[in-house]
Amino acid sequence: MSSVSGLLDRAVDAHGGMERWRKLTRLDVRLSVSGSLFEIKDHPEGLHDVVVHINPQRPAVTICPFERPDCRGHFTPDRVWIEDRELNIEPVEPWINRSHSKYEYIDTHLLLH
Repeated sequence: MSSVSGLLDRAVDAHGGMERWRKLTRLDVRLSVSGSLFEIKDHPEGLHDVVVHINPQRPAVTICPFERPDCRGHFTPDRVWIEDRELNIEPVEPWINRSHSKYEYIDTHLLLH
């Protein structure tokens, strides 16, 4: 067993085990994050003091606030969108690098330039 998987096993066990984890329907995390990935994606300020709602049962994440104080960003495997307080929805092509004159689709898992 690697030290990473051992640490993960210990953390899961300390919080009720896998059975409890499988029952979890929502995980909320408050965080701030920045770095070169955000600069590449034309968001050099990163995300500061946001709340991320994660559904551990399926790939779904909501970030509040996102882009503006009155908006939320939603990410699912088949759809990405930004929603404001009036529920106006703006679809997003999330994996396009808009910093180039021609849009360039880029790998979402690892960005290397």
